[in-house]
Amino acid sequence: MMTAIDEADPRTPSHVPRELVVDGFDIFNLEVPDADPPLVWREIKLANPPIFWTNENGGHWVATDAADIKVIQVDHEHFSMAQHNIPKNRRGMPAPPIDLDPPKHFGYRALISPAFSPKALAALEGTIQQVLDGLIDRVAPRGECEFVEDVAHVLPINVFLGMMGLPKEDAAYLLPLSTLNTQAKELEVSQRTRAEMADYLKDKIEARKAHPTDDVLSQVVHGKVNGEPLPDDELLGMCTLLLAGGLDTVASMMGFIFRFLATHPAHLAELVADPDLIPQATEEFFRRCGIANTGRILVEDYEFHGVQLKAGDLIQIPNCLYGIDETVVDNPLEVDFHRKKPIPYASFGNGPHSCPGKALARLEVRLLLRSWLSRIPEFTVKPGTVPQARIGMTNSMRELWLSWR
Repeated sequence: MMTAIDEADPRTPSHVPRELVVDGFDIFNLEVPDADPPLVWREIKLANPPIFWTNENGGHWVATDAADIKVIQVDHEHFSMAQHNIPKNRRGMPAPPIDLDPPKHFGYRALISPAFSPKALAALEGTIQQVLDGLIDRVAPRGECEFVEDVAHVLPINVFLGMMGLPKEDAAYLLPLSTLNTQAKELEVSQRTRAEMADYLKDKIEARKAHPTDDVLSQVVHGKVNGEPLPDDELLGMCTLLLAGGLDTVASMMGFIFRFLATHPAHLAELVADPDLIPQATEEFFRRCGIANTGRILVEDYEFHGVQLKAGDLIQIPNCLYGIDETVVDNPLEVDFHRKKPIPYASFGNGPHSCPGKALARLEVRLLLRSWLSRIPEFTVKPGTVPQARIGMTNSMRELWLSWR
């Protein structure tokens, strides 16, 4: 990918040097030949300046060095989460707490944090295991499955809808909306799908107002920030954010993990032989298989490593690059279940905006690996099929056929 263009693009802002413009770079139109998005991002990093500009999708910067990614994640005084999607206004509605910076962020985050506490997750473990047992009972006798649809989407959706107190049969309606929300290039498509998810929630929210239960949705509906209930638009936006966040990202992480195991029999055999490695392996997979490609908006004019950024500029940070950067970890592309702890990664963010659901994701992945490998210890990518992945605001596994004896 070239960093220079033959002719000046009239869309390029005046403060962006021509040598930092990457012509035609479009996060929604990147090929993923090996269904391994971090490798694609790594090639982009190696071929371009550490901070570069693209005029696609409304125009935005991209930062690819690990040190810069971490700084941008935590320095909310310069890099705000008020706009964290590409292009701007992608959601079309408030989305607290993710679009709020400290200190305001903390009050809203406190409404959902109890749902992911160690006590709450311990109570969920039996439910997760029950869902897993049913899933594996269904697919094991077949000798094959399309892992994303048959397993990866079913597990987290069933668990999360249960936490929210929503009907599990609604997953079939909600999942395509979640996929479009993260993968659609067109702004109007993303806004429309988010609005449809919000419309789905409106009567559920009103029902919880009148008759609260012990689910997460009720906790948010009746929650208060600084002693005051949430305004209706913030309440709807927050509930919609929770719903969207629980439907797709963990499923994609599971897909990338199982694609790796299906194509690396030695690693698969090692986990089967020693299931006690699964917690360590989960952290290593989180490092190697990052998902989110979040952004920030510049609060003010700011010179960052010699690059002049302007207030209102968007800057994207592919979080997966942090965990595969040689300055952060040795042999970063190698998956090593014995890597020295702590294993560094930014897949769930850093600082105040780190994902509150990461502990739930960790629990689901660990239980999935333990349950699956005890029942189906050998599997490969189904002959004649090719895993399919996409890149957008998330790295997403779209199709993965597996087969076994």
